[in-house]
Amino acid sequence: MFQSNHSLNKKGVSLIEVIIAALIFSITSAGLFSTFSAQRIATERSQRQLQAAYYARQVLEELRAKVDQQNWDSGDLSIGTHNVTSGIFTASYEVTEDSTGLRRVNLTVTWNEP
Repeated sequence: MFQSNHSLNKKGVSLIEVIIAALIFSITSAGLFSTFSAQRIATERSQRQLQAAYYARQVLEELRAKVDQQNWDSGDLSIGTHNVTSGIFTASYEVTEDSTGLRRVNLTVTWNEP
């Protein structure tokens, strides 16, 4: 049987090894947590932008249904700036008329992040 003067047959772990392992675990966990938090925020922002795009489409479809040259000068399609609010979204649109009499609607949707 071979025996060495150096005893490599340790049992258990030292307190320093436990502290170093806990430190490494903590640093790794903090990095992963911050990555997941940043991703969650980006996902929520993307969802809100998608909801705003759907809201803009809904406002435009409602305006398109109201198109009638006989009543252009009153109501939602009159020349000027108009605002429509629904929940957290506000649609601001401006109706302009070109030299040929065609009307153009420029729409912007804004919201406050919760």
